[in-house]
Amino acid sequence: MSTDLRTDIIRLAHEVPETRRHLLPLLREASGQGTVKGFLFVLSGWLTQYDQKLSVKRPNPYRLGHFLGAAQRAQKSMAKYMQADVRDPGVADRLKAALADGFTYSGAGNFDLPPVNKLSKAIDIYVAGGSAPNYKM
Repeated sequence: MSTDLRTDIIRLAHEVPETRRHLLPLLREASGQGTVKGFLFVLSGWLTQYDQKLSVKRPNPYRLGHFLGAAQRAQKSMAKYMQADVRDPGVADRLKAALADGFTYSGAGNFDLPPVNKLSKAIDIYVAGGSAPNYKM
């Protein structure tokens, strides 16, 4: 789904209340929940929210750029798996390895950033049969 079409759907859903219940599920489906693309989309949102929380006490104009740069490196290394479901064999392990390459990994399944830790746990939950994570942190 193109960005323009997605923007149009969101605009229509807010302008015409009776269509909201029909259009928003289509948008959720188009965002790729359960796919590598969907998980990385959620990660970028969580990283942004985490930076906003940290900026209250410790402003740093470069921090978010570093966070999103690491997420982009993970996205580039997962480029051919973007539409793959995370439950597919080997995809979850590749995604976690891509996250470990981009972000500081302290071993035993722990990352130094809480949003990345949360995504790692969300991957495990999804693979075990749970639901895909949502955008809210």
